[in-house]
Amino acid sequence: MKKSDLLLAIAAATVATSASAITVCTGATTPQQVAVATGAFIQQGFNMNCSKNVKLDYADTSSTVITVTKACSTKGKTLYSGSSDGGSLTGAAGTC
Repeated sequence: MKKSDLLLAIAAATVATSASAITVCTGATTPQQVAVATGAFIQQGFNMNCSKNVKLDYADTSSTVITVTKACSTKGKTLYSGSSDGGSLTGAAGTC
């Protein structure tokens, strides 16, 4: 394997690892307080209150972009997702 191919493989693995979804709110039937750790976009960790029946997953992809991969209520019929890149938010039919 060439050195350039090896470097590309390592870079791809690093990006894939850093962009994996992080589950913050699990959809528990009672409210929960969850610690959100620092990352590339999130510069300071904080505690977040998750409402009951809410699920939230995000990917801290870079210092300029954070992506919400799933935000929904277990009792609702819409899944939301979006990113900080342009402030877009979309909803799609489906169960949480």
